[in-house]
Amino acid sequence: TMELLRKFNNMVSLLFNGTKACVKINRLLSKSFKVKREVKQSCSLTS
Repeated sequence: TMELLRKFNNMVSLLFNGTKACVKINRLLSKSFKVKREVKQSCSLTS
């Protein structure tokens, strides 16, 4: 039902709310930062 789909979407959103990341270059890690946008899996940036 639509209610079940809405609840599922809310639960998935909670998993990614407040997600942080950092970048590793030459064995050095950057400071962590909040992830504000996502990169789609089919994007060439994910390769």
